[in-house]
Amino acid sequence: MDLAGAIYFMLLTSLIANYATVVVVFQMDRALFLREHANQMYNVLPYFVSKNLIEFPITLILPMLQLLMSYFAIGFNPGFNHFM
Repeated sequence: MDLAGAIYFMLLTSLIANYATVVVVFQMDRALFLREHANQMYNVLPYFVSKNLIEFPITLILPMLQLLMSYFAIGFNPGFNHFM
């Protein structure tokens, strides 16, 4: 049960951290996007694709670092092979 709880809280913190950044950034970028879209500088698809490409490394690396630190600190199966 302890390990299941640890996995639950690790997933929960990762999801909330990613969700919070999306909500905050969307509110800040909304006015800029609407103005540039009204001026026909670009469409929704290029904005969405470029924003996701830029944020993908951060979205992938930060949860992996948290998982890496938590995995060995909590005491899951030791060894790098089990981690992978």
